[in-house]
Amino acid sequence: MTTEKNKSKNNETSKKKKPSTTKKLQTDNKKLKKELKEKKAEVEKYLDQLKWTTAEYENYKKKVEKEKENNLNSAKEDLIKKFLVIIDQLELSLENIKKTENSELIKGLEMVNQNMINILQKECVSGIKAIGEKFDPFKHEAMMQIADEKYENDTIIEEFQKGYIFQNKVIRCAKVKVVKNNVSKEDGIEVIENE
Repeated sequence: MTTEKNKSKNNETSKKKKPSTTKKLQTDNKKLKKELKEKKAEVEKYLDQLKWTTAEYENYKKKVEKEKENNLNSAKEDLIKKFLVIIDQLELSLENIKKTENSELIKGLEMVNQNMINILQKECVSGIKAIGEKFDPFKHEAMMQIADEKYENDTIIEEFQKGYIFQNKVIRCAKVKVVKNNVSKEDGIEVIENE
């Protein structure tokens, strides 16, 4: 009988423990799910921050590269402008020496001039076309205007100084003489009549 009583007590105790253990497991499960949800939200937050920081860093790198390229191009442009003065002087010397007919000296200066022009071309510098072209205020600077019925209005007939473009940017306008027909002094433009 005692054995039966003990069995009966054990059954009752186990019955009592089972609901409490189940309840504890359910509570623990809810707690773990809540923690997991919080951790997932935290991971998402950090992942978003990482994505944002990575994008910001990539943008920063691009900006720094662009600034570096702009600074380099600006330095090149300054150097090229100084170089153009030398080319102008060399071309003027060539014109004057051609009058002396010293072919050896002319050949030498022409070679030096061509080498300088080749260097500029390698640096993406090109001359601006002027003579025979239509006047473009973004590329040409009118130093003189002349009336001449042989040419269309706004045609460039003489170039005083070459203009140059560096990487699609005008770094020096060509100084030119432009035809202006049918213009009177009342227009505020002084025009030299072609003789």
